[in-house]
Amino acid sequence: MSDPAVSVVCAYRDGAAFLPELLASVLRQAMPHWELLLVDDGSTDGGAVLAAQAAAGDGRIRSLSAPSRPPEAPAGPWWPRNIGIGAARAPWIAFLDVDDLWHPFKLERQLANHHRFGLDLSVTGYARFHQGSPWLSSWRCPPLRLQHRRLLRGNVIPLLTVMVRRDWLMDGFRP
Repeated sequence: MSDPAVSVVCAYRDGAAFLPELLASVLRQAMPHWELLLVDDGSTDGGAVLAAQAAAGDGRIRSLSAPSRPPEAPAGPWWPRNIGIGAARAPWIAFLDVDDLWHPFKLERQLANHHRFGLDLSVTGYARFHQGSPWLSSWRCPPLRLQHRRLLRGNVIPLLTVMVRRDWLMDGFRP
């Protein structure tokens, strides 16, 4: 496999029910030069087996297991995401939660904008759908301006929309 242009980090725990659709979503990307890092955080539902099977079938997919977190570390997906960031090989990192899906041109268009405009970080809009239905619920766009105070009240930038230069994230994330 040639070097990937984008590393997609997907941390999950007990996500077996969502993994098939997530994999299909990434495999449908128009831009084929990506790697998908599936980072298991102690699943007990067979998700790690599905991830390993996907990795065995496509060299762009890697199945990783997050080591046990230190006892004082808080719970949450930050731990396996950091493992994925540390293992990423591409110059760009994108994030995808196990229960989210992407448009087939998401990586291609977002990366093109990074190159065209010299961006180090970008976020996109996204659509919400009714669970179990193809019907669109709403479109969401990132705020045009964002202040630190607003971020303290809640996350207005869903991680599935972010693409960031890998170098920005590497300090402290090396495995």
